[in-house]
Amino acid sequence: MVDKSNGRSRLTGEALCRSVSSETTHLFINSFKDAPALADAISRCGALQVVTIFESNVSQAVVEALAAKGASLRGLLIDKCTPDGLGTGDGCWASLFAASPGLLWCTLNMSVGWPFGAHSWETLPTSLRALSVTQPMYGVGAAQPAEVGALATAAKRLPALKWLKIGNADPGL
Repeated sequence: MVDKSNGRSRLTGEALCRSVSSETTHLFINSFKDAPALADAISRCGALQVVTIFESNVSQAVVEALAAKGASLRGLLIDKCTPDGLGTGDGCWASLFAASPGLLWCTLNMSVGWPFGAHSWETLPTSLRALSVTQPMYGVGAAQPAEVGALATAAKRLPALKWLKIGNADPGL
């Protein structure tokens, strides 16, 4: 989706918002840096079942928009994304997990930073069957052992969980 006349992407916030509707149930986003437009597009969708966001910017507004769709959400992949203004606060992630009682699989991998905290993991839905949470292994923002431990502990209370990956380790079930 590149305009050959100027080399710019045709995937703009305006185009994304025009391409979704109340009938949109699956959303796949790749290399999208406009987090406000992404949050708006998610809000315009119907009962989202599967959302994948790859190599894009993810803000609190994006996570909150996903939480608003949580009742229907079954699969979520946020991979190699950049936190856009997200700190290590638990609020939006905890709200997303709490609002998604039927979530079956979830992959979270931020390219930089670790915007999750211990309380986020306490609200993981018991419906989860597969969970992968990876993070930068080196440098600023990498998960600390206590954070990884909190996620591993929370995962033990998930009766349906069959596959778990935290960082580069398989903590076992």
